[in-house]
Amino acid sequence: DITAPTSTDKVNGDIFKGNVSENKYLTERYFAKVFTYLRNSPAFKNATKQDIIDLVTELESWEPPERLIQNLPYYLAGYDLDDRPVWVAEVGKYDLRAEVELGEENIQACLKYLFLAVHRIVKSIYDRDTPEREIRNAVFIIDLEGFDLLQFSHTKTISLCLRLTRDYKEVTQEFMGNCVFVNVNHIGELAAALFRPILGSLMERMQLFGTNKAKWIPHLRRMLPENVIPAWYGGSKDFKPIQIYG
Repeated sequence: DITAPTSTDKVNGDIFKGNVSENKYLTERYFAKVFTYLRNSPAFKNATKQDIIDLVTELESWEPPERLIQNLPYYLAGYDLDDRPVWVAEVGKYDLRAEVELGEENIQACLKYLFLAVHRIVKSIYDRDTPEREIRNAVFIIDLEGFDLLQFSHTKTISLCLRLTRDYKEVTQEFMGNCVFVNVNHIGELAAALFRPILGSLMERMQLFGTNKAKWIPHLRRMLPENVIPAWYGGSKDFKPIQIYG
């Protein structure tokens, strides 16, 4: 079950006790950080300490279906000069409609896979924390090349995306620093207009660029170190991601 936990015993950020583990992501310190990303989300307003521990523990050991790994890839490109992780996803190539059309069981697996992605993002942020400085957010490059009417015209797929955006917007606000969308075509612009009322002020952290590389490659180069930018986005020819999922 990957829906937000519910209980009348609400989470207290100071009561993560007794979770000593050799896995640094299954410790009191990590659970407490996860809580800070969930505390303002209506979807988690009734979550207990144990709910959060159980959710993180399950995600840490879960092995996603191979279909999702292959169809919905993303990768950790590196870290910027402020030690923020830089994540890249070629979302325009995702066939979300196909996943939705497989039925409710597969939709639930997709949602759990989304939760796992958030867990991995938070882990990448946590990895750069020091006693002197806490890292709070990440940078995202979202490539919409290939996004078309096949996806945007499917009511159930778009309705699911809108619901998830609405339910977990506050979580995204906590971990998203900047998000650069590239190769935004006309369909992508229509999608942005549809989601804008839900995202509200979160849109201020997003920059949307069209298909003209001459406009967004300089922006990426000003924003990020060259070795963190994939070569096909104007970065170093020696670029190598830290971790690929998919």
